[in-house]
Amino acid sequence: MELPVSAFDKLDTFLAHVRQTKYCWEWMGATTRDGYGTFNTGGKTSGGSALLVATHKFSFLVHNKIRSVPKGYHVMHKCDTDSNLANYRRCVNPNHLRSGTAQENLRDAQAKGRSRAGSRPGVPRTVLNPEAVQKIRRLLQSGLFSMRQIARHYKVHPKTIANIKKRVSHKNIT
Repeated sequence: MELPVSAFDKLDTFLAHVRQTKYCWEWMGATTRDGYGTFNTGGKTSGGSALLVATHKFSFLVHNKIRSVPKGYHVMHKCDTDSNLANYRRCVNPNHLRSGTAQENLRDAQAKGRSRAGSRPGVPRTVLNPEAVQKIRRLLQSGLFSMRQIARHYKVHPKTIANIKKRVSHKNIT
């Protein structure tokens, strides 16, 4: 996907939907079911539909004055940590974004306990490593996030988080 040149003129419109905090710049506009922001660039797809782009990608491209990331690269968040668990997908702070290969993105997700592995074709299954379970327990104890928010972040069912909380599952992890 390449941004149309006219998209660079949309930065003020884009920033009108951003709440800049001390750390992250939070997108306050439309989001996908997964929580990533979307922005209408003013361009059109080959089919004539509005050209929507992920807000973190738009921010990365416009602030770096480029129209696309190289083929095979993604725009990745550097701020997807426990302290920013609920909001990192809406972060559009260009200082929190970088490009990386699909492999780097996967390694980054695995290192942060957010990787998914399929148990059978078409049925994704999240693997919660011991570090992720410990982080989930700390988040639950903090009271800052609901079980649903934590479940959404780790891409598991809220019942999985409830079972971790009750120590029905992952009993051996402290």
